[in-house]
Amino acid sequence: MEWTFEKILDQWKREGIKLSPGASPDQIRQAEEALSFEFPEDFKAFYMLADGFAEMDLLANLVAIWPLERIIKEYEAAANKDFIGFSDFMINSYDVGFLKTRPGLYKDFRHLGVEYLAESFTRTIRLVFADDDVIY
Repeated sequence: MEWTFEKILDQWKREGIKLSPGASPDQIRQAEEALSFEFPEDFKAFYMLADGFAEMDLLANLVAIWPLERIIKEYEAAANKDFIGFSDFMINSYDVGFLKTRPGLYKDFRHLGVEYLAESFTRTIRLVFADDDVIY
């Protein structure tokens, strides 16, 4: 079965995850301007369906997907201005996101550096959804 964003989000809703309403294209553009970064198309498609998790909700595997507002706040507070996070594991044990200078998705262990995670946002969401060991 092909796990589309819609199917993944529907399953998360059935599991009790509170999702924020989808972001508008204008809200995504404003976030891109604030971050000086253009999100990939699959990220934009996902965020137009759901602007992350509402109320700091977590999946059973302790992964949270952040709303655009938190993405910007976390970036503004971070020391590493090359990294743009959109998710965290186990309440900030590490963050998941983009590097401005390299393709792909990465885990950011703050002062310990970054580690490659996946080639795309879609693959990353599917790894989280499948509770793949690579997210731990």
